[in-house]
Amino acid sequence: MAEGSELEERKKKVAEGFSSVFGGNGSSSSNASDSTPARQEHHHPEHTPVHHSTQPAHSQSHDHSAQKKDIFEIRKEKISGSFAKAGGFLKRGPELFYYAALLVIIWIGVWIRTRNLSMIQAGALPADPDSALFLRYAQTIAEQGSLPVMDWMRYVPIGFNTLQESRLLAYFIAGMYKVIHIFNPVISVLTVDMLYPVIIFPFIIIAFFFLVKKIFDWRVALVASAFLAVIPAFLQRTMLGFSDKEPLGTLFFFGALYFLVSGFRESNSKWRIAYGVLSGVATGLVGLTWGAVSFLFMIIGFTFLALLLFNQLGKKEFMFYLVLVLAMVPTLFISARYSLLGFVTDPSSGIVFLPLPMFLLFFLFNSKLKDKRILRLPHNVSGIVLGFLLAVLVFGFYKGFGQLFSFINATKEQLLHPFGTLRLTLTVAENQQPYTVQWIGNFGLFFWLMIAGAILLAYMLFAHFGKRYKIALMITSAIFILTLIFTRYTPESIFNGTNLISQVFFFGGMALFGLLLLYLTTIASRKEKEEMKNFESIDIVFFLTLIWFAWAVIGARGAVRLIYFLAPIASVLGALFIVKVGENAGRFKDNLLKIAIVLLIAILALFMFSAFFKASAAQTKGSYPNLHPQWMGAMDWVKGNTVQDAVFAHWWDYGYWVQTGGERATVLDGGNAIPYWDHLMGRYVLTSPSDKEALEFLYTHNSTHLLIDSSDIGKYPAYSLIGSDANFDRFSSIPPFGLNEEATQETRDGVVYLFQGGAAFDDDFSWKGEFFPKQTSGIGGFLVPVKNGENGGTIFEKPTAIAVNNGNRVDIPLKCLFVEERKIEFQGEGIDGCLYVISRLSQDGKLKSIGSAFYLSPKTKNSLMARLYLLEEKNPSFKLVHTEEDILVADIRAKTGLKIPSIIDFNGVRAPIKIWEISYPKGTKINSTFLKTDFPSEELSRSQGSSY
Repeated sequence: MAEGSELEERKKKVAEGFSSVFGGNGSSSSNASDSTPARQEHHHPEHTPVHHSTQPAHSQSHDHSAQKKDIFEIRKEKISGSFAKAGGFLKRGPELFYYAALLVIIWIGVWIRTRNLSMIQAGALPADPDSALFLRYAQTIAEQGSLPVMDWMRYVPIGFNTLQESRLLAYFIAGMYKVIHIFNPVISVLTVDMLYPVIIFPFIIIAFFFLVKKIFDWRVALVASAFLAVIPAFLQRTMLGFSDKEPLGTLFFFGALYFLVSGFRESNSKWRIAYGVLSGVATGLVGLTWGAVSFLFMIIGFTFLALLLFNQLGKKEFMFYLVLVLAMVPTLFISARYSLLGFVTDPSSGIVFLPLPMFLLFFLFNSKLKDKRILRLPHNVSGIVLGFLLAVLVFGFYKGFGQLFSFINATKEQLLHPFGTLRLTLTVAENQQPYTVQWIGNFGLFFWLMIAGAILLAYMLFAHFGKRYKIALMITSAIFILTLIFTRYTPESIFNGTNLISQVFFFGGMALFGLLLLYLTTIASRKEKEEMKNFESIDIVFFLTLIWFAWAVIGARGAVRLIYFLAPIASVLGALFIVKVGENAGRFKDNLLKIAIVLLIAILALFMFSAFFKASAAQTKGSYPNLHPQWMGAMDWVKGNTVQDAVFAHWWDYGYWVQTGGERATVLDGGNAIPYWDHLMGRYVLTSPSDKEALEFLYTHNSTHLLIDSSDIGKYPAYSLIGSDANFDRFSSIPPFGLNEEATQETRDGVVYLFQGGAAFDDDFSWKGEFFPKQTSGIGGFLVPVKNGENGGTIFEKPTAIAVNNGNRVDIPLKCLFVEERKIEFQGEGIDGCLYVISRLSQDGKLKSIGSAFYLSPKTKNSLMARLYLLEEKNPSFKLVHTEEDILVADIRAKTGLKIPSIIDFNGVRAPIKIWEISYPKGTKINSTFLKTDFPSEELSRSQGSSY
């Protein structure tokens, strides 16, 4: 029995030790163990009274065993006290401990982000195309001392006003270079630019840690920082070589939130005003750096609205808001990107100013109508309602009430599609809207911890309310959170994000949560004063965190690139859930259950951390710059073989590379500052069947060279969509078809090859009385007969397209075949497309002329891109002056001496970069319509009606 009780006592002490580490209150015995060391400090065995042999023998024996038991109990209590001290040490969060842990986290994060250090050693340019622009700007600042207002290397011939760009990042990188150059004179701007994300990363984690610590405590902050350092969703835009806006913008973002939270937590008026100024300036710096400032505007605006709704607004809070806005606005207006009118009337930024009329009305009602109610509403609610109506009236009088519905519709569209639904937006890979299943793929099990943490946060907000209010608020909070996340689940599900039911639940969840808060505060102020006190005691910082989460979810629904923006708040909520579960484990009476829960949550956290760590390390190590050796070789040729004032025309993706790597001006670039020019390039150059139109556009833009990359084959749907008219007349693709060697049929005098794939008809098509509707019917394969010719040669006969219509097969002749680097056209009826056959190089070095194929529809076959790049037509206006071969193709040629075509199938299609020098026929004139910067019709920019 004694042994059993001792074992239970040990279990109890161990559980108390675990509980104290996680800050739990535990049972009453936990508190007792904390005080045990003080009570037993002077109770030593030597001080125990000694009884002599005058007592009976059995009494001496009993005293002796009691003494031994006392000693054992004392030792146990000392061990227990050590546990308690250690637990108290961690519970108090000593700075030395969590600073040391934070340094380890930072070291791990930096180690992960430098696994691709070979990029610097190879002299590569930044990994992301947009980063190349800021590298060029930083180099200009380092060399010349400042950045010119006009950048004549962009958007030839009108140039680009750099005041409309995020100049701050370029100045920041140049400043870093000047500081580092003092200690390392041989370092280059390129190297500093590549290192910039890694240099800024520790400061990001430090700012994040102190932000979360200010919101919750050091335990949540430390766990959240650990996850953020390794989570793959946060990796790509903070690792070495990604020198874009996100790293610096994220640092300012966390800084702005930290000062905002500090202002709410601060009771001293002077310090609160100081925090307001700092938060406003930091918000302005986010706006000068990163487009995610729109979400920061939303967080600030809705948090201050909630402050009024919860009746927590006083003069100190009003001054805090006022100095924040007054510090933010002039900081933002350093850039020409912002104007006061646009700032106030835009839905994403105007929310910052919306609280102002509401605050003023609230103070007016409080001072002049203390005991009277407006519209039978409490002053805080009437201030919100009337302030909103006043804002609507001002907007209506200024912009016209007819624009009000357009404004509402634009706001709805921004919530559903934060990056818009324009053709250009939809064709940019990182702007594609993800589905919830993609989030689950990004976060794994942590996705569910994020949701659990969000619901837990809502509980922490409303736990102090009475039962009825708490149940209502918790149910609506859960609905709000779940409808935000799951109303864009998969494209095939009932919640696909775009249908009516998805929109009803998406907006309904938000409306239900907001209206319930409005209703309950109104009712509480009238009838239930205790519940009103509960609203007044809501932790506004917790509510700010919930708003942050909501806008991060809305952003991540809108674009793949904004899953990055979701990662920090996901780390916070996941960490909150983990810490709170561990903390509350101490409330269970069963000691084994306490230990089991703590161990389970610790193992789960370590498992997810380890999985994220391995995935991120592998991702970084396997990363390489988009400006790969083939492109670097092409840009070296450009620098060495073209005049300095040469102007390159190409699709917009390559603009920054040509400007930075090739040091030549371009017509388009990744800034897409003039989307209408993207339309013109797609329509009148790349997809144009007319040389005259192409040359007229190129001449108007002073183009001396045309560049086409191998990726333009796969990008044909993008630039043909952007280049189409309102009826999508140019929209098409260049789909691949694979050779089915098992289905190849030998004939008496040759062989028939079968290529399989899929291509929808671009236009309605009729064949022998049968109608083939566009997009719903198409081609599933091709038969290519080859006969044995004389002297071992081969004769290619007319191919057959295997058309599919309503599940029925119809064989239709095809009038063109490109094979063995020659174009063969066939007479007679049939589809006026062309099968482009690619040679295949096997692993054993054997070259086969029949490998795989692309299908060129009647639209794509006649496009300038296909005629010059694929079909290799000779054109007097376009002289091929350089072919930069795929690096593997060039290497195989050099080592084997094989005569390998430029475009081959070798572990995928490999193709060159081609550059043509442009010669203009006499009489070519400037067409001023090609210099316009606005779409003549909105239909040309919209995507509705396309199948992209």
